[in-house]
Parts: sequence; C-alpha cells; structure tokens
Amino acid sequence: MARSNFKVFAEAVDSSKVLSDAEYAVNTQRIGGVVPGLAAADLHNKLYKQATIMAAAMAQVLVEQGQDALDSDYAGLEASIKKTFLLSLNGEKPDAKGNLQKNFVYSVEGKKPDSSGNVSLNIDYLNAMSFVGSVVITRDNINPGTRLGGTWQLLQSGRYIRTAGAGYPGGTMGGSDGFTLGVNNLPAHGHEATIYGAGNHKHDIYVSNWQTHGGSGGAGSQAHERRWGETEEAGNHTHQITIKSTGNGEKVMFEPSYLLLYFWVRTA
Repeated sequence: MARSNFKVFAEAVDSSKVLSDAEYAVNTQRIGGVVPGLAAADLHNKLYKQATIMAAAMAQVLVEQGQDALDSDYAGLEASIKKTFLLSLNGEKPDAKGNLQKNFVYSVEGKKPDSSGNVSLNIDYLNAMSFVGSVVITRDNINPGTRLGGTWQLLQSGRYIRTAGAGYPGGTMGGSDGFTLGVNNLPAHGHEATIYGAGNHKHDIYVSNWQTHGGSGGAGSQAHERRWGETEEAGNHTHQITIKSTGNGEKVMFEPSYLLLYFWVRTA
C-alpha cells in the first residue's frame, strides 16, 4: 500500500493564532520578507500551514494513485509525481522514472512521433483540417486514411466539380457527359435552292396552204401559199424540289482540357 509522511503544520491550532486571509494579504513581512526581531507566531503559523497543507494534499493524490510520497526519497517523490500526473495523457504509461517520451503527440490520429516525441507541424495541420465531410485531393490513388487516419471514400470517377450553394445542395450529383441536339436547339435558319432555265418557250411551224381555181376541161389552176409561223407561249410550268436531310444524331460532347486527380471525402 502506498504511503505518505507529509503532514499539515499547525493542523489543530486555534484560528486566533493564525493570521486571517485578509491580514495575511496585507502583512508587510509576507510582502517584503522576514526582518530581524521576534518572529510573529500567527504569521508563521499561516505561512507553514499554507505550504504544508498543499504538500499534504498533493501527497494524498499520489497515494491514491498507488505512488509513495516520502520526504526521505527525493528521486522517488519526483518519479511518483510524474507517474501520477502523466497517467492522464491518453492512457500512455510512464517509464520507471516517470517520463513519457511521446505524451503530447499521441492525439494526432494514426501519426506516430519520432524518437524525440515530435510530429511535423504540417501533419498536425492536415489532421486538424480532415474532419468528417472534408475532401482531400491526391494525384496518386492513395487513401488519405493511411496517413491521416479515419475512413475515406473515393468519389465517383469521371465527375467535374461544381460549387454548392443556394439551390445546389452539397453532395448532389447531376449532369451528363453529352446531349443530342433537337430541332428546338437549332437557331432559326433557311435553305436556298435555284432551278436554272425559264419555263416559257415557242415552237416554229411551217404552214402550206393549197387552193384550187375553176377552169375548162376539168382542170383548174392551183396556187400554193407557204409561210412560217409560231405557236403560242403555253409552256409555263413549275418544278417541285426536295432538300435531303443530313446528320447522324450523335451526342454533342463538351470536354475541356483536363488533369485527372483523385477526390476523397472523409465519412468517419
């Protein structure tokens, strides 16, 4: 069983023989130090009682933690104090002398300190920023959990990043890699067609007109009239044309120049 030999001085003395807190606060010897002459009993009772009651209280804490508190063993007392008060650091046990080599940096997730108990400052900063919901970008396919701890999920590949905000909740996915243009997507436009040659035309004709005149002996005289003529213009007409459609209806792809990176989101 742990032991302590620290006791409170003037433990049972009457309060009238001990300076009050108010008197002790303004006492000139407390402020300026002891001066030659007779020692004031009430002043020294206050002085020794304050010092020893603190020492006894700390010694009791050591005992309750299983450590000895003995004024005869300075080195042992020092080790007991270290062991008692360093036991609260993340369960790390001190060595036989009460020392912890890696006491403060064990709070960095998964990051082991070096032989001097140090962790580089940038690692501490990254760990502090890697809260659940945060995103880390890497060039290589390395899960940040191997360096920072925690659980990380790789975001779906082939996605572009768009900022979230009003009307665009964070974590929402949408969009597509391309789309097919429809008639309503085209700007207003027309097509021009030309048919060469006019439709109106004429034909030349040759007219021969025979006439018979009366005469004796059954024979009559005959006369011939020959002339050229033209037909009426009756060839005016119309033509119907068809403009063939073109295109294959393939998707329109919009893909600017890019750099491929891995996006990791912390989930736990």
